[in-house]
Amino acid sequence: MRGRDGPTPASATAQQAGIAALVALGLALRLWHLEHGLPDFTEEAIPFRKALEMWGWDTGRTDWNPHVFHYPSLTFYLQLWLQKLYFAIGRVTGAFASRGDYFVLYHLDPTPMVVVGRLLGIASDLVTIVCAALIGERVRRGTGLLAATLVAFSPTLLLASRSIFADTVMTALAMAALERMLAFRASGGPGKLVAASVLTGLAAGAKYPALLMTLPLFWVAWERRAEAGGAPAGPGAVRALGGFGLEAVAGALAVFLATSPFIVLDWRTFSHDFEFLSHLTSQGHLGNLQAPGFAFHLRNLAADQGWPALALLALSAAFAVMRARAEGSWILLWTVLLLFGVPISLAHIEAERYLIPVIPPVALLASMAAWELGGGASERWRSSLSVALIALLAIPVVAAGTRAAATGVETTQGEARRWCEQNLGGRLLLQEHYGAVLATPNQISDIRESAPFHEARAEIQKRLLGHRTFHAVTLPLVISGTASNRVQSAEGRWLNLEIFPHPVDLNRLFYDPRLLEGVDLMLTSSQVRGRFEADPPRFEIERNL
Repeated sequence: MRGRDGPTPASATAQQAGIAALVALGLALRLWHLEHGLPDFTEEAIPFRKALEMWGWDTGRTDWNPHVFHYPSLTFYLQLWLQKLYFAIGRVTGAFASRGDYFVLYHLDPTPMVVVGRLLGIASDLVTIVCAALIGERVRRGTGLLAATLVAFSPTLLLASRSIFADTVMTALAMAALERMLAFRASGGPGKLVAASVLTGLAAGAKYPALLMTLPLFWVAWERRAEAGGAPAGPGAVRALGGFGLEAVAGALAVFLATSPFIVLDWRTFSHDFEFLSHLTSQGHLGNLQAPGFAFHLRNLAADQGWPALALLALSAAFAVMRARAEGSWILLWTVLLLFGVPISLAHIEAERYLIPVIPPVALLASMAAWELGGGASERWRSSLSVALIALLAIPVVAAGTRAAATGVETTQGEARRWCEQNLGGRLLLQEHYGAVLATPNQISDIRESAPFHEARAEIQKRLLGHRTFHAVTLPLVISGTASNRVQSAEGRWLNLEIFPHPVDLNRLFYDPRLLEGVDLMLTSSQVRGRFEADPPRFEIERNL
């Protein structure tokens, strides 16, 4: 459905120029500190690290089975292809003579490999910016550029672009699917529905929550077919409409399984990992064992988009109800927002990146409400009110996003590593997770004994063997899982024997001072220490060390 203010050729050109400018600006903001934290590669980066494991270093053959299904496999494969592409370019330029060179150089300095991996997230953000603009402009001229500005300057998205997450890829594909759904809803055409179905499947292949996008996909297919009179009259009409929607959903599920085929081929591992995820969302993790995530994500959303955006978001709900018949795009956007927002609000998991797929629909709905509110004023005040609302909405986000993009020159992990290089000497360092990245003799020995090390050029081998090492030990850290043992009773029955009420209670064993005799220095991490401080009575032993 085209908004009330259909574009003229001149305005369409201006719109395209505006989108291009926002994409360029979004790219510049994300490239500003692309090497943030490096060469200290401390981020989780599950897609990147799993892809690196899939090279099959010991066998020489790529292992397409990720053997882990906490995430579906699309981002693993994308990262693997990027790594292989970078390796192929390096072979041509002479940077790598063999895969062994790539392997050893990664362990010496992962910066170039990680930067290539981060580019996927940046490209995904640019797609999200474009889709926000297209979706908004489809509803009302000007809305898309405002929404795209809020997405481009989102501090959450900007900071996430310096890491490697599946969330950004899922969000880009989900927003692209939503844009095609709205296009199909407006003018029909099987190609648009097929594109929406494929993109929905790809989004789910990036991360499981996007499977919920099959619900609006079904709705749009059903609604459009009914409006077009594509179903026969009589008792079979509902069945025919449902079948049309189910075909679109089936296509999305087929694409999802095509991107993650080992969900079926390695069902036992998938079932085990899916059970773990279900347990994690209900029981929580270290730092949040009891509270649902609603308050955490609401605070982060307010910090990201500003309280004016949340006020306009609330107002958009009223507009959605009032315009449900005439402009169903409001309802569709609210549906997508709730599909991504409700699960993270109920789950006992706190992670800033979970907000990523929520931000584009929030930006769109707030922008739509701002334009609607301004357009509803009297002609005398319409322009002034619209400008004021746009400024009220955009200025806080632009300011916060610019500040976020400007950070990242230094990290505490890098400072800690340099201090250790200058002062540690031969002393024994005990550190918590997310501390300094220090090579140890055992790590160098493991690399030296690996198959790819022997394929590397002699000068690269020499660099690794000459790498400085430290006597450093990282304390184990239990974040989630189970704390029970499966034992067999005298009667032969198998029982789960609970060791601790929650697995995070295992951490107290590692912090027992009696185990730490001989340690010269201890390096703490706020990312770990802050989780202990969140529940002082439970983590008294950990806090006292």
